[in-house]
Amino acid sequence: MSATGKAIFLSYASQDTEAARRICDALRGAGAEVWFDQSELRGGDVWDASIRRQIKDCALFVPIISANTQAREEGYFRREWNLAAHRTLDMADGKPFLLPVVIDATLDVHALVPDKFREVQWTRLPEGGTLTAFIERVQRLLTRGAAPPIAIPSVRSAIPAGIGPPPRSLVVAPFRASQEDSELRSLASTLASDLSRWLADTMRDVHVVPVDAARDPGNLALADPERRARYLVEGEIRASGDDVVIITRFIDAVLSRQMGSDRRVVSRARLSGEQERTTLQLMYALRDHFENAERRRCVAPLPANATAQELVDRARMIQDVRNGEDLETLREARSLYDQAIERDPSLVAAWADRVGVGFMEFIIDYNADRSGLLAEMDRDSARALELDPQDPAAWNARHLALQFTSRFDAAFAASDRAQALDPVHYFFYRGFLLIFAGRAAEALALIEARNAMLARSDLSADVLTCDAYVQLGNYRQAIVCGERAAAGLDTYWNYLNLTAAYAQEGEMAKAAAARDELMRRVPEFTIARFKAKQWSTDPTWMRQNEEHLIAGLRKAGVPA
Repeated sequence: MSATGKAIFLSYASQDTEAARRICDALRGAGAEVWFDQSELRGGDVWDASIRRQIKDCALFVPIISANTQAREEGYFRREWNLAAHRTLDMADGKPFLLPVVIDATLDVHALVPDKFREVQWTRLPEGGTLTAFIERVQRLLTRGAAPPIAIPSVRSAIPAGIGPPPRSLVVAPFRASQEDSELRSLASTLASDLSRWLADTMRDVHVVPVDAARDPGNLALADPERRARYLVEGEIRASGDDVVIITRFIDAVLSRQMGSDRRVVSRARLSGEQERTTLQLMYALRDHFENAERRRCVAPLPANATAQELVDRARMIQDVRNGEDLETLREARSLYDQAIERDPSLVAAWADRVGVGFMEFIIDYNADRSGLLAEMDRDSARALELDPQDPAAWNARHLALQFTSRFDAAFAASDRAQALDPVHYFFYRGFLLIFAGRAAEALALIEARNAMLARSDLSADVLTCDAYVQLGNYRQAIVCGERAAAGLDTYWNYLNLTAAYAQEGEMAKAAAARDELMRRVPEFTIARFKAKQWSTDPTWMRQNEEHLIAGLRKAGVPA
């Protein structure tokens, strides 16, 4: 069974070493190549780089799930799990890669795992149980090269060819709850309606079918054309002791496949007070599932007569799945947005998203025409708002257009409006706006509040907090956040701040390594060119930037 590129990566909590060794020995006994790290002391740049390379190169990733992983909300194995989940974004549907294994009575619906793990079939290997069937399954996955889709009982059949629903369409089916529990029935009705309304209000270019059109979700695929939707959200609410468990599933009705799921546990005593927060958390998770599913859908080649929306979808996809700091990718995306605007000048998403491309070009292109780029962003954002003043993405685009010209009052007003219309997104853009306005401490408080509200953190938040801590001179905390972000995000901005923070802390070897990563990503970078960008005219930011970032870059030997 062993072959080049057929290695299996075992990921486990240290408390499960014996179970992991048992699985490893069985796989190796069958001829498999297994990467099984038995080091008690995990850490260090070389070790970390080796682990990331192995996860990138392995054929199958086997996370071992147990009561021990449930008890640990933090741990290096969770970094491995997130890296593996992130790798699946570049994979075709059905490609075998994730193979979760549960070694005790932990239920998959309760498991604290990345959502991507829930999209595949799990294996149960209780202590003392036979491994024969598991070994046979691994052999099939390594030799066949394709995994069967998961059957979704609630979607009775895939949509017949030729009558498929419109792309970027979604329906929230009525949530299920016990008929004997009036409180949970009421919550189920309210949650489904609120989610449908929030999704329709915040995703303006998505057709969200009204929840009352989905009274029979099993027949949704065959409903009349105006009520069909590509994606289906199902929900279930049930009592569990003193708690209430809320489970949602995101299903591609065309493929008849579950694409993601989410589970929330709320104390029944706090149910009414937590309802809005729970709704926001679910909305964020569903948006994430939707965008991941759309990225996969848009991998197919564009038709010769592509619509404006299809061009926008393709532009978004290539920005997401490729390196977002690659100028060629940005220019390809810009060309697609240009074509979309030419074909449909009323498509708000094309105008707003082209502002986003300009924003990224401003950040990474040190040879860009600054005034021309900012002028175009100004025009595009104004046009997007003219077309739809209720679109939060248009307001966020307006904020981005205003930020780098230091029109902070107007930028904050636009950002306020974006977040009022969509309360779970645009935090990171708002955070960087606060930093460039000389209010780095407020940016940290904003991200802390965001993480508490959504009960989650993201690597993007670590990039932002690293930046804020550098501006405030808290280099040690900046390093903690920056190193965490570097494990999963490839962005020069993070290495920019890490270079300065390491140097200010006197860790010159690490500063040199971070500087090399910075220069590899932006070969033309110099301190003079960075300052010529005129990122902000706020006096507090200018003072902090010179004292903490620029001084650190000079210590690290970044070209002047």
